[in-house]
Amino acid sequence: MKAAELRKSILQAAVQGKLVPQDIHDEPASVLLERIRVEKERLVKEGKIKKEKPLPPISEDEIPYDLPEGWVWCRLNELFNFIDYRGKTPTKTNKGIPLITGANIKNGYMDYTQKFFISEEEYIQRLSRGICQKGDILITT
Repeated sequence: MKAAELRKSILQAAVQGKLVPQDIHDEPASVLLERIRVEKERLVKEGKIKKEKPLPPISEDEIPYDLPEGWVWCRLNELFNFIDYRGKTPTKTNKGIPLITGANIKNGYMDYTQKFFISEEEYIQRLSRGICQKGDILITT
């Protein structure tokens, strides 16, 4: 088996809960999802995040396989707060606040040899849309 095929089969086993024994004493995913929902509602009320448009429940034809006891299917927006900057390319400058772009993202690492900057004014304006915090996941396409 090639390395890529092995990685694929290990990942598939992991997302199906087949990689390790399941503990019946673990908190059900539905309880965790409820805590996340309550926390997101609190953050919306405090004005820290925007209310998201609800997505339809997962239908039977979207479910590719059965899950272990206590697991549930959910949409990613039930777990995360997405901030989409798509289509908002910043104006790059020769100096100012360092900027990481898709050009800095390489296969498995960050390449800091390419240096980009934006003005302090644009940085402050963009900060009002969302501030990265420890534990955030940044995705580039």
